[in-house]
Amino acid sequence: MTDPKMIHSWPGKLGVVQFKVPSTIYYKGSKVKWGFLCEDHDHDEGRKEWFKTYLDPEKLEQFCQKNPQAGYTRTNIHKWYRDYLKYLYRHIREQIKKSHSWEDKKICFIFSVPSTWSLSTADDFKNLIKEAGFADGSKKGLHSVEIGLYEPQAAAVYTIQESFVAFYPKDVVLVCDAGGGTTDLALLEITKVEDRFVHLDDVLAVQGANIGAVFIDQAFIDLVARRLEAGGITEATKKAYAMMRDTTSRSTTFEGCKCAFGLPTGNAPFYEIVVHGCEALTNAAANITDGKMKFSRDDFKGFFDPLADKIIRLIERQLTDMQEMHKNKKVSYIVLSGGLGSSAYICQRLEQKFKDYDHPNVSNLKIIVSHEPQLSVAKGLVFDCLQRMKVGKSVLVKKASRASFGIVVQPVYDKERHVGEDLFTDKLDGLKRARNQIHWFVIKDKPVQENDKSLRYPFSAFRSPEEMDDVGTLTIKVMKYDGDSPPKSTKYGRAVHELDVEADLSEIPRRKWEKVHRRLFGFGRGQSHYRVSFEIRAVVGPTNLRFELWCDGANYTNEHNINLEWVEGAEASAPRNEDLDTDKIYMGRTR
Repeated sequence: MTDPKMIHSWPGKLGVVQFKVPSTIYYKGSKVKWGFLCEDHDHDEGRKEWFKTYLDPEKLEQFCQKNPQAGYTRTNIHKWYRDYLKYLYRHIREQIKKSHSWEDKKICFIFSVPSTWSLSTADDFKNLIKEAGFADGSKKGLHSVEIGLYEPQAAAVYTIQESFVAFYPKDVVLVCDAGGGTTDLALLEITKVEDRFVHLDDVLAVQGANIGAVFIDQAFIDLVARRLEAGGITEATKKAYAMMRDTTSRSTTFEGCKCAFGLPTGNAPFYEIVVHGCEALTNAAANITDGKMKFSRDDFKGFFDPLADKIIRLIERQLTDMQEMHKNKKVSYIVLSGGLGSSAYICQRLEQKFKDYDHPNVSNLKIIVSHEPQLSVAKGLVFDCLQRMKVGKSVLVKKASRASFGIVVQPVYDKERHVGEDLFTDKLDGLKRARNQIHWFVIKDKPVQENDKSLRYPFSAFRSPEEMDDVGTLTIKVMKYDGDSPPKSTKYGRAVHELDVEADLSEIPRRKWEKVHRRLFGFGRGQSHYRVSFEIRAVVGPTNLRFELWCDGANYTNEHNINLEWVEGAEASAPRNEDLDTDKIYMGRTR
């Protein structure tokens, strides 16, 4: 498969190869800067970074409760997203137009999201992408936007296709994508590898936690600030941030030490890092000699070990869930990707823990690092898109959701199935029915695939003769349940109303309505009425689920999309995430 071409030239870093650009934006009056152009405004109030987490309303509310003085609102978080994406889009357009046409070219912009995002957050993100202009570049409607695979899934696609390791069908791979702010796990089984194409099935839903390299940065800042304050040095926090961000010094930098820690070249007994503004200063209380602060190897272990411990616990929890649901499957590989995942020290910690690991679902476990850990997600998304274009199928064949999804129905009463349920007699057909039952299409952690028979459900709508002049719309409630055993009905209050699916019944030709005459004898006498029969279909997409109503081969559903995140890429359920306090970090960076 052709290797994707990467954009590696960015404003503010001309002449320097950079495959990633910081998610940073800066405001001063009417002036706006983004990415690397913000580097000259390290501690400026107008600099906004590490705001991505707060697209989640729950996370934003938690932050605002702890930091009311910050004045963060949903509106300004959306503005920072929209503005950053707008400048990103413009740069992508400029780069592509150097060698290709633009408006008449079919272009699909594919984005990946972390598994810690909820359905509504992912939907908000997609809307912001469109508002930034990503779908407006062609008057012919040739440009489109989609949310593709989840980050660990995309990383798995790239690694399996490009790794020097030979993967085979039935191999189970646990992908750990550890980046700047989050760590996501995907447990995938390889079902087919042929002609550079791969097919994967979800074994369990994707899980995520707020574990990322930003915590290493903050731990470094805290230690430096404490030392500077102990030495009586002013502007301790500002100097600490400058040390953390410095990537230009000719001497040793924190960034360089962080990236090299764990490598043979980075295992010095101590590191000396320049303190800007304190050149030639010697201060024993601050551990500074000749303008350089000394750090021991144990200091750096203190930055990394808390994250390594949390990643290990996350992996062990995934293995425990696997043991409960898939006793006969065994994990053969742990694949590390992402910036933090590429850390040699993190890899060493995982090897120490999982080498000869005694677990019934582990067999000769090997840990491998993705060939290009920081690019594996982007390239994996492209590989999946190319595979869909060439063979008509996504890399992910079976998908597992982190929650159950179903619809509210009123089925005919069954004395065995509806014990204890609320009953009523339908005034039109006269049949006794069970009230507000839930038919579950997707069960948490149970993989499903496109066109599975379980994703279809027969359904009927009824109207009286008087209502046939204006049949109106049919509304079906879609329910969600995060637990392990979904309830049979809404009676128990455990399932959550996720959205409504509507069908405009007036669009259905009158001839498709069957007239049902009133019964004079027997059970269920009712009234004369009209009935139209549907089939409700749950349509599985790469990272979403749609509910559609079909009648005689035609789809009568109003435009909608339930951007539910699948476990392979699924919606992150809050109880599955580590309870980590990131607010201190984000607040510190925007002071």
